[in-house]
Amino acid sequence: MTKKRVRLNEETDAEMASSADSTWVGVKDFSIYIKKTDEGVVVDIYARGYEDCESIASTYAFDSEADEMREEVEEEEDLEVD
Repeated sequence: MTKKRVRLNEETDAEMASSADSTWVGVKDFSIYIKKTDEGVVVDIYARGYEDCESIASTYAFDSEADEMREEVEEEEDLEVD
């Protein structure tokens, strides 16, 4: 039996399974490849049907960037409460 790579949180939201290293998502005429790395996540966007060609766009984010954002928001919330 194949493990699910994506699980639905609600009707329209999904989250990649913690056991999966990557997954594909289709949106309009695009194929979006999401891959976990040791340092964060990489996202590549392809024209649907041309996933074996060079990506149209690519981006990445580091885990440390998400951690920094969480800390900043929590500090702001603490200031608002005081």
